[in-house]
Amino acid sequence: MAQHDLAQMTPNERKQLFRKRFRKWITLPFALFLILFLVGFTFHFIPSESMEPLLKKGDTTLTMRGWAAFPLGRMPARGDVVLFKFSPERRAKMDEELGMLPEPVDPAKPPRPEILIKRVVGLAGETVQYKNNTLFINGEKVSEPYPTVPEDLNNRAAFLYGSDEPLKIPEGEVFVLGDNRNNSEDGRFWGTLPHKDIVGRFVAIMRHEGAEGRNTQRANAAEVKD
Repeated sequence: MAQHDLAQMTPNERKQLFRKRFRKWITLPFALFLILFLVGFTFHFIPSESMEPLLKKGDTTLTMRGWAAFPLGRMPARGDVVLFKFSPERRAKMDEELGMLPEPVDPAKPPRPEILIKRVVGLAGETVQYKNNTLFINGEKVSEPYPTVPEDLNNRAAFLYGSDEPLKIPEGEVFVLGDNRNNSEDGRFWGTLPHKDIVGRFVAIMRHEGAEGRNTQRANAAEVKD
């Protein structure tokens, strides 16, 4: 609008014009932010204790989607908490290696990939070993700057990878552990994690519904059923 048009307006008309422009300036950035948020982020429910003390059973997390968190194929950094797909085939392979009986499959309801959440501790090209509650990278002891629940060394699980012997991490893959080292189905049981399976990165805890929450009760019922 030309300057002389503004001069011809009454004070009330100028005030209305300013309000209209102000709403436009506020609404457009907010709409863009909302679109980016809906496209780039999602929420996940935590059904287990494997990431304690960081995440507790019953937490709902804000997750940045993989394409936004790791653009152009960028690999996660050590310490990143990532969410990833764990396929039925990989679970079946893990159960077979551990000598466990396979889960019965309903042909009418084929199993879908699980979404797991763990912390990246080893990077591509490195050798990794987690032994006696100590992380070794390329044979050197590494201090972890986040709290963990230590493994009970008197009641060790049957770890297959990166525990008794160092494990070489292939290119394009990482090695992940749960922060609860005493109760986590992580890379020690099934090996390294390909980048293509990563679906997001943990950003924040949105809410904690506790043991009486609806989602927690559903997760508990599923565990009993299984």
